[in-house]
Order: sequence, then C-alpha cells, then structure tokens
Amino acid sequence: MRHERNRTPMPVRCGRIMPQAYTVQNGCCGCRRHLPNMQRSDDMQSTLLDYFSKLTGAVIGQLPEGNALCVQLAPSSEGTQYLSGTSSDDLSLLFLCRNENQQTALSTLEQICSTLTRTKAHPHGIYRLSVATQPNYVDREGKSWVYSCMIHCRYYDPNGFS
Repeated sequence: MRHERNRTPMPVRCGRIMPQAYTVQNGCCGCRRHLPNMQRSDDMQSTLLDYFSKLTGAVIGQLPEGNALCVQLAPSSEGTQYLSGTSSDDLSLLFLCRNENQQTALSTLEQICSTLTRTKAHPHGIYRLSVATQPNYVDREGKSWVYSCMIHCRYYDPNGFS
C-alpha cells in the first residue's frame, strides 16, 4: 500500500490553484494582477539609467542641440515578483544620436549595441542585455541625421516592487 501525502491544493482569491505552502498572507497567489500597489523600483531604474549614461557617454533625457547622443526610458514589459519579495524586471532603453555625418550617427549606435551586448559582467543585477531594435533612421533635421536603437535590459532587483 502506498502512502500518500496530503497535497490538497488550496484555492486562492485570484482563482489560481496553488499548494498551501505557496500561499501568501493575504490569501492570494502574489501575482501582480492582485497586488495593485506594486510598481517598479524607481531607485533601481534611476541607478541603471545613470549606469548606461556613464558607460556610453549619453545624456539622459531629451536630445540636445547639435551633434549629440541621449538615452531615454522606453516602454517595456512587466517584471516578475517572487514570493521572497525580490523581482526580475525589464527595462528598455532608447538611444538617439544626432550628427551631421550620417555614417558617424549610425556607427555610434552600432558601437553602443555591440559594446553593451558583448560585455559579460555588468553591475546592478543585470543578467541579460539584448538589442531590441537595430540602429535605424529616424529623421533628418536640417543638416543633421537622427538615428535610434533600443536596448532591452533584464535585471534582478533585490528590493522588488515598492
């Protein structure tokens, strides 16, 4: 005769069935859909944005006048929160480059993509960098060419969602 453990799943508020050991205090599974106050850690986003700005020499925010390079936050997918309170999150970065020489604008962004994705050790819990959009033409403003690219960053946040 086989001994069976008591593994009765416990239904939780969101309708997901989870083993009793995995339920959290409020009786929900802990998914983002049911924890409305969860937002990405702004401190972690700022830290990462500063890191990429210093690494690439890009200005954070609007593209300045003249030959310039900037980095901005772009829309990205939701992160994942673990029961331990930590999270894994996505961050998309938009790099814009304006230069009077079209080849310089394009090669600057290609170099950024290559450098960021080939570097193996990044700080701040970054464990995956990939090129979401290759460098491409955006606009021509007077004598200047504007090119852009997007980098997708996946990082581990020990502070989780706030």
